[in-house]
Amino acid sequence: MLTGIGIVILIHIVLSKLNLYRTLNRFVIGEPTILIKHGKLIKSNLEKSHLSLRELLSSIRNKGYSDIIDIQYAILEPNGDISVLGKEDSMPVTPKMLNQNVEYKGLPIAVVIGENPVSKFEFDTKG
Repeated sequence: MLTGIGIVILIHIVLSKLNLYRTLNRFVIGEPTILIKHGKLIKSNLEKSHLSLRELLSSIRNKGYSDIIDIQYAILEPNGDISVLGKEDSMPVTPKMLNQNVEYKGLPIAVVIGENPVSKFEFDTKG
């Protein structure tokens, strides 16, 4: 029993030390894989990553993009997440793009008085 625990601890220490070396880090953790580039699917990378087209499309929809054409890059990260970078012309408009200043109101905090929840803003203004 103690031998097994010792082996697991030793393997953990060895892998932790290997992660410190950049060249070996690539083999232990892996590298990001580009799945979509400039709106075009890279089928060979999709097959190498053992990811189905349905899973990729589902992840893209979860990120707010309905079509592959609207995506600049879709990258499969080493931790398994898919990062999606949209094209500039299909990205959602933000106040910064419209040169509008937005006042910071802090985190929304709900205050419960009796049975009715009240926002902190209402609580501060109404008392």
